[in-house]
Amino acid sequence: SLPALKAYLDAEQHLRHGQFDSAFGGFQDAVQLDSTFALAYYRLAVTAAWARREALIRPNTARAVALGARLSERDRRLLTSFAALAAGKPDDAERSYRSVLLDYPDDLEAQWQFATLLDAYNPLRGRPAREAAPVFDGIVRLDPEFLCPI
Repeated sequence: SLPALKAYLDAEQHLRHGQFDSAFGGFQDAVQLDSTFALAYYRLAVTAAWARREALIRPNTARAVALGARLSERDRRLLTSFAALAAGKPDDAERSYRSVLLDYPDDLEAQWQFATLLDAYNPLRGRPAREAAPVFDGIVRLDPEFLCPI
């Protein structure tokens, strides 16, 4: 629906600027207006992760996966990667994000999620968090304002 799309687009702007509470509210509005909006459920789960609202990550990811058949290939692959991470499978998520980045090397979303995964999970897997640094640097080279507060 048009109102759901408007709420989604507004929420995306808030998320891009690190305004997690506003983004979260906007994505919630979008899924309340259209309960079949898979992409909004996915972004709601992403926002929950970035805002450290852990209890809301898995249910929204599961809903996005259940509704995700109509997503674009890129969005389905990003969702699959994120779902692996949400399920506590960082190795599967890493392989999946690497695969996405082979096909979409300039995808900021994939790069950000991949870099965040390396930064947060590498120490738990016996690898240095600094493996994320070149990925974060690549994001800054592509878009210096990506996820920067206004």
